[in-house]
Amino acid sequence: MAFDLDENWLPGDDFEAIRRRIPIVYVNLVPIRVDESGSVTQVGLLLTASAEGEIRRSLVTGRVKFREGIREAIIRHLDKDLGPVAFARVPATLQPFGVFEYFPEASQTGLVDSRQHAIALGYTIVVAGECQPSQAALDFVWLDIDAITDGFLESEMANGQHFVVKSALSYLGVMR
Repeated sequence: MAFDLDENWLPGDDFEAIRRRIPIVYVNLVPIRVDESGSVTQVGLLLTASAEGEIRRSLVTGRVKFREGIREAIIRHLDKDLGPVAFARVPATLQPFGVFEYFPEASQTGLVDSRQHAIALGYTIVVAGECQPSQAALDFVWLDIDAITDGFLESEMANGQHFVVKSALSYLGVMR
């Protein structure tokens, strides 16, 4: 069996079979804007359409490919989802602010990925430029920190991803 390093590293059917049997590693990226003192002022979220036609906010997220470093995966997903002029600053350290477990059905974590069991490493990413969403994203929206409340995130985000945003903001000392 040959590896496909450019795509799934395995043929589609083989990848789907493995995806149903072992956890797959992902990165969850929370774009932020900071002011001149380094205080977080905004959080950026993608606007996407679900398979059911619902419009939801979501994180920049994606799989770490076979033989791809975490830093390279972060750069690839930022470029793919935010565009080349986002001027996103990749963290100096690869220490995530959190590790999140997604399951195919509702679980104790509250994070759901109907395709698989996934382990996601969470990173906050300072973005200084203009975001031009691509791929499946409809838009990218900056939300002021003051506008973010527990209920707002829960109602706007699917699959429990609001928990990742709240964890990032808590880690940064912005939300308790």
